[in-house]
Amino acid sequence: MNNILYLSTPGSKQIEVFSIGVDFSLEQIQVINTDGEVQPIHTTENFLYAGIRPNCRIITYKIKKNGLLNKIGESPIPGSPNYLSIDRENKFIFCASYKSNCLSVSSINEFGIPNKPIQVLYNIAGCHYCDIDYDNKILFVTSLKNDCIYLYRVQNNGLLIKNKQFILNVNKGYGPRHMVFHPNKKYVYSINELNSTIDVWRLINEDNKLIQSIQNIDVISKKYFNQFWAADIHIHPSGLYIYASDRIANVISIFQINSNNHHLKKIADYTTEHQPRSFSISKDGTFLIVAGEISNSITLYKIKKNAHHIIEHIKIGVGKRPIWVHLHKLL
Repeated sequence: MNNILYLSTPGSKQIEVFSIGVDFSLEQIQVINTDGEVQPIHTTENFLYAGIRPNCRIITYKIKKNGLLNKIGESPIPGSPNYLSIDRENKFIFCASYKSNCLSVSSINEFGIPNKPIQVLYNIAGCHYCDIDYDNKILFVTSLKNDCIYLYRVQNNGLLIKNKQFILNVNKGYGPRHMVFHPNKKYVYSINELNSTIDVWRLINEDNKLIQSIQNIDVISKKYFNQFWAADIHIHPSGLYIYASDRIANVISIFQINSNNHHLKKIADYTTEHQPRSFSISKDGTFLIVAGEISNSITLYKIKKNAHHIIEHIKIGVGKRPIWVHLHKLL
């Protein structure tokens, strides 16, 4: 048992824990009840962090050797959490709050528990995502309502300052939501919620993180849909394919990444769970799990070796409103 699935079901106020067998079977091994709606989940090697609302805070769990969770602490945050991320040295945790239009930074103590925020940045309208680059220098933050992505340089003390290139603007009404970094550290991909497109960004200056937009491509065809509600985006560990979901079309779309210019080419759509708000790809790239926020179920897909084809393997019922799928590899 090396692969563990952590699933937040805010409608049930629970975190569900599953072991994933070598035969891709799913076995529920733990259910944790909380006193609020569990939203985003993030893990390090030894800890799981869960954002909770309406009494907004981060709950820290110790991950045992078998993947089971043991609560060890709670930490305040200034707004309802939508996304959690941690710097690559596990010193600071960042929290994006869409409802409160803010981003908070908290240091992490010696026991793995976040302290009170050391910095809160307000007036980030629709703050939906925050994550640090591979070099552990620049924090990317999406402002869905302002149609832009903010770039902050992370100082050694965790405090954020504006980067030389502070704003990446997208077209009005696009609504940037989530992002992924290419493992070659030279490209970034962002998914736009309101028009269901993906923007491709090229890094043109590594030291100052100057970035240039090079492509915008549809997730779902505008020939067949006039409403859009894109959600999640992930990159295959090979760096050759991008996966994206849309909650109106109920699809997972797969794009091939051109090895020369990194432009995307759509190669497949797969009808999936009803309202696929979140999905996750295993670290070895062999399977994908998606949750249906309305269907109250999850589906595991096997990913074929060429990574542009997925096959449904197993579907099981879970708690109410599963919205965050997080795969974790035990050491």
